[in-house]
Amino acid sequence: MQQNAAHFGGDARLVTVFGESSGSMAVGTLILSPLTKGLFRRAILQSGAPNQFTGSQSAKAIGEKGLVLAAKIGCPVKLSTAAMIMACLERANVVLLQGEVNKMAATSLFVPSFGTEFLPDNPAKLLKAGRFNTEVDLLYGSNRDEGNGVYASNPAFNPYRPVTITFPMIRVAIWKVLKAAGPILARQTNQTFQWYTRGLTEDEDEDKLR
Repeated sequence: MQQNAAHFGGDARLVTVFGESSGSMAVGTLILSPLTKGLFRRAILQSGAPNQFTGSQSAKAIGEKGLVLAAKIGCPVKLSTAAMIMACLERANVVLLQGEVNKMAATSLFVPSFGTEFLPDNPAKLLKAGRFNTEVDLLYGSNRDEGNGVYASNPAFNPYRPVTITFPMIRVAIWKVLKAAGPILARQTNQTFQWYTRGLTEDEDEDKLR
């Protein structure tokens, strides 16, 4: 970034990194990493944080997911070393590999791993201990319509379909989104539903519900 900033009219001393949703989580891990110290001066995080439930997992957990993925595409996992499995993954057909990753994403995401040189510990612990690049100017917030992602889990919410939005529809959509993130969060469906629908009624506030 610093080497190329001047070629685009930028200042190498004032590089800004930014991201939204998973991109925001990624930017957060860059702020936490000791390997990125001094590489950028400002950061913008939109609707995502490195200590979010989908932000990162232990290197061991990610390694186990990698073995599952390797087995799905036909790599000989049981009799192979880590280097051999990695070589098999690198040789894999891209379409096949991406297809299996997409299938796994429904229940198990691939996210940055901690306990590594890049991210030494759990992000929550790093933040609490103040172990991050404190020289970075930070702009952090959330996007107003971030919840539009629930359209993917409930097509009935599509704004181009003349369907009446009801509380049960909203509750199911919230449950699906939380369930995809994990069973613990799925148990928070009622609290989440009550938070987002407080003060609203089905008959009078359909536009707001949508």
